[in-house]
Amino acid sequence: MRSYRKALGGGAIKVAMVGVAVAGSMVALTSPASASHKCGDPAFDYEEVCYYRHKDYSGGSRAFTGEDKNYTNDYYDYASGTVALNNTISSYNNRHWAPYHAHRYVGQEGPLYYIKAESWDSDLASSDWWGSETGDVNDKLSSHTGPYTG
Repeated sequence: MRSYRKALGGGAIKVAMVGVAVAGSMVALTSPASASHKCGDPAFDYEEVCYYRHKDYSGGSRAFTGEDKNYTNDYYDYASGTVALNNTISSYNNRHWAPYHAHRYVGQEGPLYYIKAESWDSDLASSDWWGSETGDVNDKLSSHTGPYTG
């Protein structure tokens, strides 16, 4: 090891260490920030709210066990990071024993929609959600808070 250090010199080692630090930070910058997982994961049975891209619980899914302020960085399981949940949700299944609040806009802003505990809806286009002015919340959800366990 000593002969290796002598051959490279102190400067080469410093450059290599800086390169590793930069590469590590680039990996961290490209990873999506998401607290979500695939629907139906046995580790989260009865603790998740699951969203689907199409009505009748089809077209890809994504599940949450806690709040999420921004669906633009959460992707459906089949789409490999190409189709975000933001403004594309058409059905849901809340398997959690506690309710959630869905929001129209990113950052948990805008109209509030109440997702009852242990509830489901196969077609958000024909729903009458509490808190919705139109009743139709299809493709209009961007964030949520909850679950509310207290």
